[in-house]
Amino acid sequence: MNNTLATLVKINADGKSTCSEKTQVSSYKEVLKQYIPYFHAMFSDNFKESSKTLIELGDDTDFQAVSKLTSFVYKGTLQVEAADIQSVYEVADQWGMTGIASICSQFMIRELDASNCLNLFHLAQMHSCQELIKACLLVFSQQFQAVSLTSSFLQLPSHTLSRLLQLDDINAGLPSKFSPVN
Repeated sequence: MNNTLATLVKINADGKSTCSEKTQVSSYKEVLKQYIPYFHAMFSDNFKESSKTLIELGDDTDFQAVSKLTSFVYKGTLQVEAADIQSVYEVADQWGMTGIASICSQFMIRELDASNCLNLFHLAQMHSCQELIKACLLVFSQQFQAVSLTSSFLQLPSHTLSRLLQLDDINAGLPSKFSPVN
């Protein structure tokens, strides 16, 4: 997606078809309101968006995730590639689609390894996903040697690194008992 363009949701209240551009998703306001808590709050209360037909979601909202989730509301099925799972999780969590967010979280936990645990740890912290945080910390502790060789490890902020290194059960690959030297 072009970063200078905002992701937009085209709201159609009268049932007429609308023209979709690359960064727009067409949907009925009542459908979004009924199935997505984020839009229910937006359209039920006196927010300025409740009377608009074009809602700007912001530059940082992933268009593909928005498209997949609005399609899910209509079709009842969701097909997400592994490469898109994090962005779908982020939008689902923001929109209050807890079932979808939970499924995405479970998928990320199953795919968790030394190469991605720090990036997923950061994502989990941003979204307060305790189950994913715990799983990431477990992988960090059990696979510390491999994790410490990743570029993500080298880019950790010092406060995060300090917190992680204070974990009690880090497997650093050192013998648990030292033998005295004769």
